[in-house]
Amino acid sequence: MSGADEAATAISEAPDLAWLAPGSVSEPRAALQRIEAVCGMHPTLFGAVFALLATHPGVPRPVLAQAVKQFRRDADAHSIEDMLGLMTAVSNGAQQAFEAVLRTRRGSDRKAAALPFVRPD
Repeated sequence: MSGADEAATAISEAPDLAWLAPGSVSEPRAALQRIEAVCGMHPTLFGAVFALLATHPGVPRPVLAQAVKQFRRDADAHSIEDMLGLMTAVSNGAQQAFEAVLRTRRGSDRKAAALPFVRPD
């Protein structure tokens, strides 16, 4: 089987991931079930919020904040406004860090690291 055939087979056997596509609109009940699952998977509030922001960009943030409060006991002490602030911090911090790394990688001539433990043969 060729590489293209294997890729086509993998895609046809993959679960429905259309909800992850940019601009997709999913049924609220299905989105809520996914949000609950993500909240349950991550041991930290940061991890849950980070994953939800990445996987549910089409869900309005106030709705996402309310859902996080519903499914995460460690979010009980925070208001919706607090949760929106946390979401903004996670989103902006990740974007700024990503762009900073890109800037540093673009601006330098990177040479292959010398690996002293590898002998040339």
